[in-house]
Amino acid sequence: MEKITFKSDLFIGENALDRLCEFKNEKIFIIADRFITNLGIIEAITTRITEHNTFFVFNDISPKPQIEHIIASIAALNEFDGTMLLAIGSCAAIDTAKGVKFFGQKCGTLKAMPFVVIPTADGNTSEAASLSVVEKQTETLKYPVVTDAILPDETILDTALIQMIFPKVETEQWNVPHQITAYSAKNGNQYSKAFG
Repeated sequence: MEKITFKSDLFIGENALDRLCEFKNEKIFIIADRFITNLGIIEAITTRITEHNTFFVFNDISPKPQIEHIIASIAALNEFDGTMLLAIGSCAAIDTAKGVKFFGQKCGTLKAMPFVVIPTADGNTSEAASLSVVEKQTETLKYPVVTDAILPDETILDTALIQMIFPKVETEQWNVPHQITAYSAKNGNQYSKAFG
C-alpha cells in the first residue's frame, strides 16, 4: 500500500495565474531569481496582483540557496511587513523561500503566513518536495532541511510561463531526463511511470 498526500492546493491550466487576482489586502513578499526578473517575466505575473495588494520583489539570491541570502530575505520580509510569501522561479527561488519560512519561523523572527509557489522550470518539483538544501558561502557543505512544514500552501502551475522561458524543442529536451527518472526509479510505481 502507498499513500500520496498533497498538502498544497494546486491551481493548474490556462490562466492559472489569475489565482493572483483573488488575493485581497495582502502585502506580498516575492522571492524571484534574477533570471526571471531580467527576462521581464515577473511583470507578466505581478500585473495580476490587483490594486488591493502591495508587493515587493526580492531577487538577491543565488542559483544555489545560501543561508546568507535566506537571512537577508527574512530581514527584508520583516522590514516590508509582508503578510504572504510568494516564490517565483526555479528551485533556487523556491528553496530560498522554503528556507525563509523554516528558519524565520524556527527562530521566531517570522510570523506564520500563506506560502505560495509559482514554478517556472519544467520538471522542477521543488514545489512538491518537503526538502530544501541550503549552503553557507564560506563552506562547501550542504545542509538539508527536511520537513513538511516547508511545503507551500498553494502552487500555481501555468504552462504559459514555461512557454515564455523555453522554446518548445528545448522544453521537450529538458523533460527527457525527468521522464527517464520517473520511469526507471527504483521505487517507481505505475503513477510515477504514467506521469514521467
